[in-house]
Amino acid sequence: MIFSIVIPTYNRSELLEKTVKSILSQNFESFEVIVVDDGSTDSTMMFVHDMQVKDKKIRYIYQKNSGASSARNTGLLSARGEIVVYLDSDDTVEETFLSEIKMAFEKQAHGYFGTVNQVRHIVLVDESLHILEEHAPEVLCSQAPTLQDYYHWKVKTTSSGLFHKRNFVQKKIFWDKNLSYIEDWDFLLQLGKEKPDGFIFVEKPLVYYTQRYGTKEGMCSNARYGDWASAFDIVYQKHKEDSLMEGQNWWPERVEKYKRLQKLVDQGKEKPAKYKYFPEYQEKM
Repeated sequence: MIFSIVIPTYNRSELLEKTVKSILSQNFESFEVIVVDDGSTDSTMMFVHDMQVKDKKIRYIYQKNSGASSARNTGLLSARGEIVVYLDSDDTVEETFLSEIKMAFEKQAHGYFGTVNQVRHIVLVDESLHILEEHAPEVLCSQAPTLQDYYHWKVKTTSSGLFHKRNFVQKKIFWDKNLSYIEDWDFLLQLGKEKPDGFIFVEKPLVYYTQRYGTKEGMCSNARYGDWASAFDIVYQKHKEDSLMEGQNWWPERVEKYKRLQKLVDQGKEKPAKYKYFPEYQEKM
């Protein structure tokens, strides 16, 4: 088996079907899908079990609610494929997603890990996930970034589309369970620290990444500027000695900026972070 696709999920049964179907529609056969249910209380278990009857590639693992990073670690430790790929449970992929990653490894013999380009779609939804407002979808990268571009925060990353050779990571590198935000970035930097010359970037936009605001349980909807300040500081302190971090100019300015904004929010002089993309969010909801 070549690929293990790890999909952590929590109470997203209404979105999960589209995600899983996009993986099962690949023009490539050698893969397994590991759905890690992080303590869902909705119909996720029933939905996945129904899907398993139709397709034996799907594996289901249930765990007590412990967060997305913990769920990804569970999937990673259970993976059997040569290459592990991560996908969020509300994103979708093109049918050539896996075959393009395979070709990228074949072209770069020194490659150990990487990510794919993606289309980013920012939307405001109600609690039934109906779109109230949206920004036009856009391709994240117009040209291939270097690994150092990620270290220097010139390019943002998400967990969807991250991939690595299993034996290079399994039981050695883990998703940081102490990070609720930018944990995907931290994981990429951990991979980079281990193999700074092993990065692969697939230029075709193969992941359709949706960033949702408006739901009570959504990470974006509940983020505070103070949370971002803390997360960025933690990541910097973990990786400040990494060779590729040399020359960065986002720390401490970004941390200080978010701390300042959080103080203004607490004083009622600034809107919370969740209104960044949709200034009228409060009125709409």
